[in-house]
Amino acid sequence: MRIGRGWRNHATMTAMTLLLAASLVKAEENYCLSPAEMAAVVGTRASQSGDRVPGGPAQLRTQNCSYKTTEPPDKSLNMIVDMTVQKAETAAAASSIFKGEASSFGSMMGPSHPVSGLGDEALLYGLAIYVRQKNWLLSFSILDVHMSDEAKGKLLKLLAAKALSRLH
Repeated sequence: MRIGRGWRNHATMTAMTLLLAASLVKAEENYCLSPAEMAAVVGTRASQSGDRVPGGPAQLRTQNCSYKTTEPPDKSLNMIVDMTVQKAETAAAASSIFKGEASSFGSMMGPSHPVSGLGDEALLYGLAIYVRQKNWLLSFSILDVHMSDEAKGKLLKLLAAKALSRLH
């Protein structure tokens, strides 16, 4: 009897340890929009490529995703959307990175325009948007020669808003 009880206690302890260990393992995060979320915003199906999970040091986790529409509205050119999501350790670190990268963006993409109501800081460039919310940094860029700058700006803002709504 004693052996049976000990075996049962050992099995119970092992099961509890496995359950506890499983609860402590953090699920892999995916910061990028899903192809379905992208399709809902751009209005046509989209395929995704890029990083499956964030990488880099703990101080700045980064994930890059690229989307290509599979059914372009005019059937002549697919839209390509690139998304980068970064998670800094603190909001102060993210703010510092935002300011430094914003000037780099400006030197490559031209003048920026502040966007109100989107994150804590947001800048819209001709083909891209760069946003900070707390310790999160997002950038989106669009390649589509058939869209007007105004349409690209609206779409970039919608994409950023959708991405911000998913972040925690």
